[in-house]
Amino acid sequence: MQDSTKKILRRGRPPSYDREAALQAIAGVFLQHGYHGTSLDDIASATGMQRPSLFGAFGHKPAMYLLALDWYVQKMLFMTEQALHHPQPLNTCLQGLLQRVIDTYHSGTAPGCLLLCTAPAVAAHMPEVAALLASTLQNMQRQFHDRLLQAQTEREFTSDNIEATAWLLVALVQSCATQARIGQTRAALMDSSHAALTQLLSSGLDGAPGRENRRRQD
Repeated sequence: MQDSTKKILRRGRPPSYDREAALQAIAGVFLQHGYHGTSLDDIASATGMQRPSLFGAFGHKPAMYLLALDWYVQKMLFMTEQALHHPQPLNTCLQGLLQRVIDTYHSGTAPGCLLLCTAPAVAAHMPEVAALLASTLQNMQRQFHDRLLQAQTEREFTSDNIEATAWLLVALVQSCATQARIGQTRAALMDSSHAALTQLLSSGLDGAPGRENRRRQD
């Protein structure tokens, strides 16, 4: 969380409110309307808080957005970490993660991902948002990289190009967010993302059809 955000939290807050519920409501409004399309009245209505209480707890609109993004990102990174570190084969872990990601993209106030679907539009003139977006993508890439490296160590994944594969997995998650946003159904998105994952891993996943065919040819 940025230093400016921490300062906001020290300004004061209403006598009683559920911070987790308020951040979830704020995130939902920004996901539904985007940053520019969200008004303070929208946020007040969603949280049930008056403007003075909102300002005291979360600051003005840019700070509210940044706090909601940070809250959302921590949830998503934790979910990714949990999914990738189940004691299951690599492919099972990744398929399970895609299932959870797509379910999340279809369970909010609007389809899509708060970070991936709203942050790019404002990153150019909000440096803190740009920094959070960049660091989150890098963290996701690191999570995938570490899981692929584990699979490589266990001789389950044999590709040497782990760095690129990890970034392609990040791109797949981004694609799922975009497709959900434009109306792709959960079922269709599951089918296409699983097919993409199978193709992406086919050159390095031990026992994949592509590898078996090459072994026969050799």
